Amino acid sequence: MDDSSNWIDVKVTDKLKGTFTVALDEQMTGTHSIKVRGVDDTGAPGEAARVDFNIDTIAPTVQILGISQGIVLGTITDDNLASWTISIKAKEDETAEFVETASGTKTVSNGRIALSGLSDEQFAEGVWYTVKVEARDHAGNVSSDTFDILKNATDTYAQMIPTEHRILRSLGQSMQENHFLVSRTEDRLQMEDSNLFTSAAWFVDGELVSEEKDYKTDFSAFEEDKRYGIAAAGKDAAGALYYTGDIYVGGTV
Repeated sequence: MDDSSNWIDVKVTDKLKGTFTVALDEQMTGTHSIKVRGVDDTGAPGEAARVDFNIDTIAPTVQILGISQGIVLGTITDDNLASWTISIKAKEDETAEFVETASGTKTVSNGRIALSGLSDEQFAEGVWYTVKVEARDHAGNVSSDTFDILKNATDTYAQMIPTEHRILRSLGQSMQENHFLVSRTEDRLQMEDSNLFTSAAWFVDGELVSEEKDYKTDFSAFEEDKRYGIAAAGKDAAGALYYTGDIYVGGTV
């Protein structure tokens, strides 16, 4: 096992196919390897086959920092994260079961996890609720955190705005895809129906790069074959907002 030169005889394995059990140290974690070889009747060993495996005994880190405008804020981290869920139940109702309202697979560090679902009509106003975030890794380790919150009639909630205006792309690329290629010779990006907007803002990898209706830049200065996140928002004369992707809309979040 690993770099050891000590071989362990496995009894009653005189068949070409089968299984065997290896006792592992309970304190072992991380990536390891195991080698298997066959031995003939004369005691001559064959070529060894190697399999790498990972022992993960550490559950995901889950922490709810708060809930603002219905958005669960916090942390979900794990090197082998499989998935997470958000669920809600009435705090004082001992017979109530948690109702799943959101799920995902991406890690979050001190940021927005997802909309809690508290705005849904199934959760009555004037009631205390327990919001639970539960995460599971690929090894089956599970951890969770909870947060109690009173739903008030005066609460305001962020909402998810679906894509309405897309970034135009060249070379006949489909507008239905959420990614596209930009030529190094191009000098600007535009949104569909940009003539409707009185103001706009462009973001690259989360940073504001332009407040013009068209994003004008030298794309030859961008790193070749690197994927960038580009988003844009526009406002029309009536004050309505339009976005190139799904984003949260809220007051101070």
